[in-house]
Amino acid sequence: VAVRLAAVFSERLPKLPESFYALAVASTGTSNARVSEAMLAIERALALRPNWPQAVAVQSRLLLARAANGKEHAAADRAQALAVLTTASAAAPESRELRVLAARTAFDLERYDDARARFLALGNEGKDDADEMNLAAALAAFQAKDWTTAEREFSAALASERGDPSAVRYYLGRIAENEKRWAVAAERYGAVTPGERFWESQ
Repeated sequence: VAVRLAAVFSERLPKLPESFYALAVASTGTSNARVSEAMLAIERALALRPNWPQAVAVQSRLLLARAANGKEHAAADRAQALAVLTTASAAAPESRELRVLAARTAFDLERYDDARARFLALGNEGKDDADEMNLAAALAAFQAKDWTTAEREFSAALASERGDPSAVRYYLGRIAENEKRWAVAAERYGAVTPGERFWESQ
């Protein structure tokens, strides 16, 4: 029903980018179905309103969905998903939403050095989410197995009471474990309080 309704809008209002945006979102629904149809619609929306943050976010999501659905062009689709976010955020630097999404996409694509640089740039701007961005940068260092950097930044976060202390202690434990500092790892895991990381730490 949503697709039919959005199709009516796109036919009757062909110069309104919101109509094609609605058609793209309705086409994929919650299961990323009809990706090709949605891709055509979101490309039309972006042709009418270039670098529209919400539409670029949908386009990136569709590319990642298409990569997950088929192996033939999966690598190219993943690379393009990040590229469209990077290009749009460069064209609209005031759109923090796009820059955050680009950083998270780079992280999800396991491009940890790239993700870390993006998170650090966002954290250095001193916005309300600076602590979140800096912790994400520390997590990117952890995923890249840069144990020295990750330990330094997680330890600093713990000392300054930034972020969830149990999560930070958990990752500090993981770092010590990866470096085979067993006693230190056990001590750090033991300091994790009941919550999301508690049972795994125990």
